[in-house]
Amino acid sequence: MSMFRVKDRDAIGVAVLGAGRMGLNHIRTLAGIPNARVVAVADPDLAAAEHGRAIARAQRAVGAPEEAIAHPDVEAVVIVTPTSTHASLIEMAARAGKAVWSEKPIALTIAETQRVVELVKSLGTPVQLGF
Repeated sequence: MSMFRVKDRDAIGVAVLGAGRMGLNHIRTLAGIPNARVVAVADPDLAAAEHGRAIARAQRAVGAPEEAIAHPDVEAVVIVTPTSTHASLIEMAARAGKAVWSEKPIALTIAETQRVVELVKSLGTPVQLGF
């Protein structure tokens, strides 16, 4: 199990996946956290991603969540996407060594939820769920 650490506690790079109504709420919340810095906003609707990028003053707006997760300055990922995507995005971010905050639930089935929980435990990546 690895120990997660941020590079600079005063400038934590964040990717926001999902720039719909709730995604924009989370972007606005992140804007009020002095040590959080939104690096990338991802949404399949590039206009929505760009709108989120402008609000966050982020470096990038992208259509693919994989691109945002892989960005070298991203240390944490906020997942505000359709429920059916949560498990795969949590897994992708955790495997990339990124801390994760995701809207609930983790997955649509108990079996998939258990699989993701076990993976995250084995990786030692911080994951939190919320609404």
